[in-house]
Amino acid sequence: MFQGPANVTLDSKGRFGVPARYRSSLAGTAEDHVVCTVHPDRCVLIYLPRDWARVSDALMQQTGVRDVQRLIVGFASETSLDAAGRLRVPPELREYCELERHATLLALGHRFELWDAGRWRERAAQVSAQSESLDAALRSVQL
Repeated sequence: MFQGPANVTLDSKGRFGVPARYRSSLAGTAEDHVVCTVHPDRCVLIYLPRDWARVSDALMQQTGVRDVQRLIVGFASETSLDAAGRLRVPPELREYCELERHATLLALGHRFELWDAGRWRERAAQVSAQSESLDAALRSVQL
């Protein structure tokens, strides 16, 4: 299970160094592959293959969400860790998510989200400003 944020930098080829604390877990996957896709919030989702299979199967079984299926499953592509421990985000995903050089990688259990750093700061501020729903969510987990 993955957790925590990391600031990362994308190079001109769209590669970023996977933080060491996650690298060993990713390196142990089937041929070091992960599946990347996009989220409607304009971030890149990164899954281990076994988790992606579960998510994509569940999504494709739903009815009435064809546009979401097209977006999430349609953008999905495999990528792998290179010898330097970097992942390459395909250009189509970088373009859709408007990823620039500076990005934030969020580890969220069984997936990662890769956000443009500025977009993530804006989104985090929006969430923090929603105090009522935030309070209710935090009460339900009794932090």
